Amino acid sequence: MTVNLNLASLSDHLTKISASPESFSFFYKKLIGLRFPIDVAEILELRSLFNQTLDAMEEIPESRDFQHFSDARQAEIDALKIEKKQHGQRLLKLLALIREFHFAHSLQSRDTENHLRKALTDNHKARIRSIRYGQITFIVALISAFIWVAFNPGWVIQILTVGLVYLFGDYFYSLSILKRDSLELNQQLEELLKRRVKTLNWRVLTRNISLILGYAKISGVQAFLIDKESEQEERHDQPRG
Repeated sequence: MTVNLNLASLSDHLTKISASPESFSFFYKKLIGLRFPIDVAEILELRSLFNQTLDAMEEIPESRDFQHFSDARQAEIDALKIEKKQHGQRLLKLLALIREFHFAHSLQSRDTENHLRKALTDNHKARIRSIRYGQITFIVALISAFIWVAFNPGWVIQILTVGLVYLFGDYFYSLSILKRDSLELNQQLEELLKRRVKTLNWRVLTRNISLILGYAKISGVQAFLIDKESEQEERHDQPRG
């Protein structure tokens, strides 16, 4: 049966990756999670976007790094038995672009992680300061209150005592705010690490992209269903009266 995947959102993520590398994780997970066959209209939409992306790309300059990457991917491309050499080259070019997207995603993810960890460290230090200052303020307030009650020295001590009690309450209240901020930062860090794509499954990527582009014909795997086939499947799946 056709799996109902929202390829429009997958396409949206692809168009956003250059401007926002955090979109890469959503695009990548949807792409490797595709289960074929899928609807012909949906696959043609993504195929068109892939081809537009490839046509807009500049030629990749020859380098030792790209040659190493090309050699590493060639075995996976050859395993698909792609007939036209040009198709194999375009597939490799698209895989190289995805590698660049992944690199940008990794950099931004680690930068954001460092920022969040620094914010957590600063938050922890601020909580320690609030506790320390709160303890000092509380002790001084007790001494001031004792002087007020025992000696009744006048309005200066009274104002000082009230001010110290207010400061103690402010430090105590700031702890609740800092704790809430710490929970939010930890949640953001957890979500960031969960979204991060550490490594790419090149075999599945190569296979799925080649099926979408129509470059490979894999035995037992049909890339898409045309409308008539879908209707036949739906009728077949309906219970008979």
